[in-house]
Amino acid sequence: RRAGRVGIANLTPVRNAVLQLLIRTNNLNRAKQMLETMEGEEGGRPDFASYELLMSACAKAGEARYIMRCFAAMRCAGRGSEGECYGAVVKALARAGDLAGARKRLSEAQQQGAAVGAEAHRLAVVAASRMGEAAAAEQFLLRMLEEGLEPDTATCNAVAQAYAKSEGSDPRGAPRILQLMLERRIEPTVATLAVALHACARLGDGKGAEALFRRSVEAGVPPDAVCYNALIHACVKAGDVKSAERWLEAMLADGVEPSVVSFTTVLHAYARAGLVEEAERGMALMRANGVAPNVVSFGALVQACAKLGDVGRAERWFQEMRDAGVQASDVCYGALLDVCAKAGDWKRAEQWLAAMQDDGVAPSVVCFNSVINACTKASEAARAEAWLRR
Repeated sequence: RRAGRVGIANLTPVRNAVLQLLIRTNNLNRAKQMLETMEGEEGGRPDFASYELLMSACAKAGEARYIMRCFAAMRCAGRGSEGECYGAVVKALARAGDLAGARKRLSEAQQQGAAVGAEAHRLAVVAASRMGEAAAAEQFLLRMLEEGLEPDTATCNAVAQAYAKSEGSDPRGAPRILQLMLERRIEPTVATLAVALHACARLGDGKGAEALFRRSVEAGVPPDAVCYNALIHACVKAGDVKSAERWLEAMLADGVEPSVVSFTTVLHAYARAGLVEEAERGMALMRANGVAPNVVSFGALVQACAKLGDVGRAERWFQEMRDAGVQASDVCYGALLDVCAKAGDWKRAEQWLAAMQDDGVAPSVVCFNSVINACTKASEAARAEAWLRR
């Protein structure tokens, strides 16, 4: 008011400064009142910046309705080009969480030939990604490309991460985004590669994981242990043990430090296939690289021996685990009891069940069934009935 009394012709910049102050001090309602007062006065009407200030503040407050009110007013007053107005409202609606509204405004802008800038598209993608709306984020990204706007690495990464974190989202989403980045020569990061490979692992798509890995490396992405582990897991999930073994060797050759997960994933693949000698070589390689096996690693060896019905070999690996100071799990004991059951060795089965209980590991129904099966196979019907009553 004082500025008006001293004869300043254009009060808009002064009032914008006051608007900023009101917004910073959480006086949004007073800021709205001031904007509406400005609209009715000469010499200090709102400009594009005035409306953008209120739209941004309303976005934080989730007030999509007032954002649209500002959008209509700024267009009616001719404050900014159509592209600028649509860009401002898309950014604000996306930040407010009104993704449907942002999408509608983008469609309107396209129909009217209004050029919405890359920043508005980018913010819509990022906002949808942060909300966990991966499919919506991808739609915004594709619309951006349709408009001839090139997204950057961070924008694409946001969509890939949204697919990785959103429960129930399309499991092929992250690999699809990485594929798009590679095709358009948008440089992916190691994080993009990692989430895409993890998605391939969940799908059991070993070949797809290998193709993405190779293309990403060719594009200059330096894979880390997380990427290699996900790739190995994808191959194992696909039942391709040889490829998993080959990628573990490539990891070592590339000087990427493996973890216990790297080796144990391959050991499990050997165990499921009953490849005891390969599993033992894998354990030796693990130790040679300074990686201490854990209970899961030893469990894989015990399970591999159990798969072949080799009780003595399974017991030796179990004892080696104990000697290494690793606490046995119910899975390890279960594998031992299973191999005893297959061999019909009820005495050993009873001994291992007793050892399991002494070790403080609670036997499951499956463990008791293994003891009963061992007795049955050895024609020890009375003992089997006694265990059944327990």
